[in-house]
Amino acid sequence: MRATVHRALPGLASFLLAPLGRTRSCATFSLAHGPNLVVGHNLDESMQLPGLIIVNPRGIAKRNVMFRDLVWPFRLKPTPRLRWTSRYGSVTYNVFGREFTDGGLNEAGLYVGERTLLSTAWPRDSHLPRTYHCQWIQYLLDSFATVEDAVASLSCVLPEGHCRWHFFLCDRTGDAAAVEFLQGVPVVRRRDTLPYTILCNDPYDAELRDLRSYAGFGGTKDPEPHYEEEDPRFRWAAMMLRDFDGGVPSVDYALAVLDRLALGTTRWMIVYDIANSRVHVRTSLAPRHHWLDLPALDFAESPPWP
Repeated sequence: MRATVHRALPGLASFLLAPLGRTRSCATFSLAHGPNLVVGHNLDESMQLPGLIIVNPRGIAKRNVMFRDLVWPFRLKPTPRLRWTSRYGSVTYNVFGREFTDGGLNEAGLYVGERTLLSTAWPRDSHLPRTYHCQWIQYLLDSFATVEDAVASLSCVLPEGHCRWHFFLCDRTGDAAAVEFLQGVPVVRRRDTLPYTILCNDPYDAELRDLRSYAGFGGTKDPEPHYEEEDPRFRWAAMMLRDFDGGVPSVDYALAVLDRLALGTTRWMIVYDIANSRVHVRTSLAPRHHWLDLPALDFAESPPWP
């Protein structure tokens, strides 16, 4: 087993004061072929982006944290709180530190990760507990084994935060979901409403409308060129996923898709081999291929320090 770990960003302020989002940042897809199932993810940023790979144990008691808890700790208003104990261990990529989760895979085979969506409007339901968007990802990984159960939890817990994100989920059965928050309402796309298991940085409906104008997807426009003033990544991913015939290993093909979708600012390439519980990583700071196996990790809670 080989694994990679990078240093965290220099301070919490760097994370909390980062821009709200970028129009061309991050892409995710799932690829299923026979018994093989992988999720590929590119994380893009204009600057170098160190981070951490975190092993999150099961059996840890936690409480939800909201954005205002981080920046205005002495001006808190009463709000519903959520407490839980992590049921599943997970491996996550974190921008700053533990619980500041950007995406990851748990031992039950559930993947959850984020991408920027500037049209995001977080729900304002004051009757439900809300948790900082990074911690919401970790809450899902801690608590659920399936996409079905993870999206059902939206009736009990909602995310919020300073970034504008939408989320891609996938589980060991191949079930996938895109979760967006539009005009303050959760919008979940699965199965028939998720014909392409791809998520980039525009609303999913807008990506579908654009895709249908290209040859091979209902239109006549050549899908290969990178036209000005548009983002080609969703259609390029759709083309490559459509054309996959199993002639090369799924992980290798997923990395090839991520290479095609990298437009010059990709900092992390991650392939989650869900079927084999293995995480593959390449970064701009460590471009050599690294991986780690979840079954080789000890997710048991560590005993407290004496």
